[in-house]
Amino acid sequence: MLYSKGKSKGKEREKEKEKDAAAAAGVFRGTSSSNQKKTKLRTSEDVYDRILWDAVAFAKEDFIIGYTDRFRGLMEVAFPDFTPGGDIPYHRIYYFRNSEGFVWDRETRFDLIFHSGEVTGQDSQENVTFRENQMLQALKATAEAEEEKREMADQKARRKLARARQFARRNNHASSDTSGKWSFFIRAS
Repeated sequence: MLYSKGKSKGKEREKEKEKDAAAAAGVFRGTSSSNQKKTKLRTSEDVYDRILWDAVAFAKEDFIIGYTDRFRGLMEVAFPDFTPGGDIPYHRIYYFRNSEGFVWDRETRFDLIFHSGEVTGQDSQENVTFRENQMLQALKATAEAEEEKREMADQKARRKLARARQFARRNNHASSDTSGKWSFFIRAS
């Protein structure tokens, strides 16, 4: 059935009115009113800067930064030991915590610094238990990494000491030789 131009324009106007009404109500194509846009979580760099520069509200010595290492997994570093632009990039930071608990957590979108995440009050017990388990794993990994660093430093010191002893033995042997620099070849023949 063919419609005249007047009727099709009327239908177009009705559709436009429906779209305008839906837009005013907050309902868009493919979404429902229950699906709302997630609130944007502030970045780890923002949280770091806030803790660093707001000395009145935060004691930076109390904070620990949780990050992922590409090879070791979840690790922790004390806030004063973190160097911006150093070995740990901001995109690898997953949480900030202090003695009272987590203050910012990217995975659960928990933020007590700026109140920007989805969970801004008390975290659910499941999330707390999950994060505590991850924190324990991070502590173990951090302790293992520190032990490995100590072992490597001890090995390096032992090698250096062995080279120094070897050098001293060579120099003592050469200095006790009174016949000159060619005495080694004369004794060898």
